[in-house]
Amino acid sequence: MAAPFCTIVIASGGYQVTLKAQSEREAATAAESVLSRFQGSWNSFGLRVGCRDPAARQRIAFYLGEVAADFEIIAEVDCQPD
Repeated sequence: MAAPFCTIVIASGGYQVTLKAQSEREAATAAESVLSRFQGSWNSFGLRVGCRDPAARQRIAFYLGEVAADFEIIAEVDCQPD
């Protein structure tokens, strides 16, 4: 299996979800689905985005930060090269 294009780690309250995706769209969609479960709960969570493409990594991190703001949850976003 090929190395993932992007890896996103979402952690909150002792739980951690690791998402691996082969495209920018797949990564953002999967992470948004996980974040939607926090909606309205005012949980704080950490979000780490690792990606081979630095521009895609920044776009995904920005997008997920905006999603968190829309869902009114607090995020700490960290971008990491893969």
